[in-house]
Amino acid sequence: MRAVLHRKVLRIGLLVVFAGLVASLIIFREQLDFERLKGWGYPGVFLLALVGSTATVLPIPHLGFTTAMGSVLDPWWVGLAGGTGDAIGALMGYLAGHAVEDVADRWKFYPTVERWMRTNGDLTVFLMNLVPIPVYNTPGIAAGVTGYPAMRLILMTWLGKTLKAVLCAWGGHYGISWVLRLVGLGG
Repeated sequence: MRAVLHRKVLRIGLLVVFAGLVASLIIFREQLDFERLKGWGYPGVFLLALVGSTATVLPIPHLGFTTAMGSVLDPWWVGLAGGTGDAIGALMGYLAGHAVEDVADRWKFYPTVERWMRTNGDLTVFLMNLVPIPVYNTPGIAAGVTGYPAMRLILMTWLGKTLKAVLCAWGGHYGISWVLRLVGLGG
């Protein structure tokens, strides 16, 4: 039963990411300037991912930017820059959880995440950072509360977020031209 629920959540998350990208392209199609976008380069991907992953109250959709940048720059480097920025920004949740345990009371599914952290922290951190669903620093907060080692958190977060960013960048590399044709902007 849980496996079915997890697959549904993953599918919905992927659909939301794709729908957001398509909606953004349709709404802002007149303002799209891929040469200007390219000018932001890898530092722009890194900074937007860093800021986006620290913004837990008002999340910034930096995966859409990572996807778009994968269409104009080398997707491997885009993914590396995005994943690294995202992982560093996610440490804010760890610091919050380490400093103030009751910060976790805001999430109703937090006790489940904390239980997962206590039974298999590495896998929990990796998967929650790999799957593109809005879990906004929950694994970092749970890691801080449970005393999970900071260096392992950094490594597993970086692996999950970098793999996700690389996949998004490659999706942009191969998929943006298809989406642009779909909305009437490409040849």
